[in-house]
Amino acid sequence: MIFLSFFALPLLLFIGGYIWFGRKISLQELALQIVIQALFVGTICAIIYHKNTYDEETWNGRVASKSRDIVSCSHAYPCNCRMESCGKDCTTLHCDTCYMHSYDVVWIVRTSNNEGVEISRIDLQGLGEPPRWAAVKIGEPTSISHSYENYIKASPDTLFRSQGDTKESMPGYPNGYYDYYRLDHLVQFGVSVPDAADWNRELAELNADLGKSKQVNIIIALVGGKERRWFKTLERHWIGGKKNDAVLVIGVDKDGTISWAETMAWTDHAYFKVKLRDDIREIGKLDRTAILAAIRSDVSGHFKHKSMDDFKYLMASITPTTTEYVVGLVLSIIISVLLIWWCEEKDVFGDEDEEFNWFQRLCGKGKSKKEMEDEKWEHWGRL
Repeated sequence: MIFLSFFALPLLLFIGGYIWFGRKISLQELALQIVIQALFVGTICAIIYHKNTYDEETWNGRVASKSRDIVSCSHAYPCNCRMESCGKDCTTLHCDTCYMHSYDVVWIVRTSNNEGVEISRIDLQGLGEPPRWAAVKIGEPTSISHSYENYIKASPDTLFRSQGDTKESMPGYPNGYYDYYRLDHLVQFGVSVPDAADWNRELAELNADLGKSKQVNIIIALVGGKERRWFKTLERHWIGGKKNDAVLVIGVDKDGTISWAETMAWTDHAYFKVKLRDDIREIGKLDRTAILAAIRSDVSGHFKHKSMDDFKYLMASITPTTTEYVVGLVLSIIISVLLIWWCEEKDVFGDEDEEFNWFQRLCGKGKSKKEMEDEKWEHWGRL
């Protein structure tokens, strides 16, 4: 467990400090050290878990509405400042909070996925109508990023041990959102098509039609100069895609012939991947209309979104990176040493004089309060 890897050494340090410093650290202080350290280590584990499982997927839909909304003013400033007493021979400056306007105006675009996108204002209060908001058309495609916990990302080696090497240059995953809610779903690697804009426009429409009903994000990757086995390398590089992706990877020859095709998707219907792959192969050439029609048919009829809950078992194999482990362990040791020093210097609970350290007493190194008092009076008696 990640928790134990960061907590075991500090725990040993606490026990060692309790034994070494004898009556200067009480059992209550030892318990306090353990509780504080446990909370600190728990925070470290939560940060590592969030960092390693955080991911984003694309939700596709259409513009459902747009509105001009009046909201509270967000432009505050201090006002009516005055000196006020804060005690004997003490004064402090106190100011009220005022606002520049009685209200602000926000220009909102809402999608079929209940998402709200705020268009930037052209003036401070937002009274002027932004040209970008005026240009919004009801029904146009939208693609917006949403975060989720990706257990596969945190433990990719569990599912991709035998996949290809990713040291060579690889295409980046398509997540370059622009113009508030737009995204290009076509990836070109080693090949360039002259009608790329048309591919992206029609892919946006296709995603808008199926995005919400099928919970899918359709991506097409056109690849030139690569053999079919290269697909496994891409699959590992993209960690199988996001949980709602349906990625069609097409190998294209120089004459536009389709040399191979594969499908990348996390779905409960394996038949979907086989059916789409075979349908694309049968088309035989880079025919945009035919390819998009095949995708529409197969996604509509056979794609089933897979829940990330099905991969929760991978949580047990989540491990921190070397950097995360070293930094986390060093911070844990520093905190434990500071806690030991604090409890050794300060009588936190005021019980150290009454505490009897059984280990020190067992070894003959510690003495109870009564024994110390008896020795003191015996010493004065000899004087």
